[in-house]
Amino acid sequence: MEIPKGVNVVAKEFSPAPPLPTVINEVRQKTMNNTMQELKLIEKLEQLQAEENELKDKMENMFEAEADSEGLKKCLQEVKAEKAEVEAQLNALRQRLDDVQAEAIKEKDDQLKAALKEEIQADMIDIEANDKSITIRIRIRNKGSFALGSV
Repeated sequence: MEIPKGVNVVAKEFSPAPPLPTVINEVRQKTMNNTMQELKLIEKLEQLQAEENELKDKMENMFEAEADSEGLKKCLQEVKAEKAEVEAQLNALRQRLDDVQAEAIKEKDDQLKAALKEEIQADMIDIEANDKSITIRIRIRNKGSFALGSV
């Protein structure tokens, strides 16, 4: 008895053709060094908080000489000052990043409004932008849509 063999339709219908370029919609994203700086500052802030907590623990558990505790107090004050400085830099960087994002969204909003000017004037769409996003609302006016109350 012979095992039945299948027919490969693709192989049967294949014919070589010259290669043609394909149109590929490629989306790219740019990143900024601000994010890397923010991550470094956050990492340093966490490190400083850990050092601060460690020094606080040492001070609480310390019953040694007054000179050692004075040195720890001074070190703790330095860590607190450096922590405050890093937090201020981080807040400034976050503010700058928010400003850049808001500016980019404003530019995109203006570009969309210019590109879709006719549709906006025809009251077919609405474009709204806030600090973090752009919303496009498409209005359907019963043209080609389902009748009211239909299932």
